Amino acid sequence: MQASREGQNFNFTITERECKSFLEAFDTDGNGVLDRNEYADFMKFAVCKSFIEEQYQEEKAQAEAEIADYEDMLDGDNLVNKLLDDLRKDIKNVNEIFAHLPVDIQDMLKSDEFIQQRVEEFNGLDADGSGTLELDELYPLIE
Repeated sequence: MQASREGQNFNFTITERECKSFLEAFDTDGNGVLDRNEYADFMKFAVCKSFIEEQYQEEKAQAEAEIADYEDMLDGDNLVNKLLDDLRKDIKNVNEIFAHLPVDIQDMLKSDEFIQQRVEEFNGLDADGSGTLELDELYPLIE
C-alpha cells in the first residue's frame, strides 16, 4: 500500500497477523467488517506504523553506538503492540498516536486527498460491493 505527502511516499506492508489484529481493533461496531470510516482510521494507523518503522530504521543507521538503548525504547513490535492495546481500550486513542507525528504528516492524514485515496482504495478492496470490508477483502493489503 502507498500514501504520500509532498516530497515523501509511505510504502508499507501489513502482515496477516497485523491485518487480523487491525480488523479487530478498528471494527468499532463489532460486526466483523470495516465500513468506510473504520477503514480510514485503519489506514491512518497503518501510515503511522509505517512512519514509526521508517524513523526507527533511519535512526538505527545513524546511531549504531546508541542502538541497544534505542531498541529498548522504540522496539518496533513492542511499540505496535502497545499502540494496538491502547486502541483496543478505546479507538479514540488513535488521535493520541497522531499527536506524536510531525505536523506535516498529521496534516496529510487529515487532508481531503488522503481521504479520497482511502475511499478509492476501499472501493477497490470491497470486492462484493457490500460497503464493508471483510477479512478476506483485506488480504490484498498483505504483501
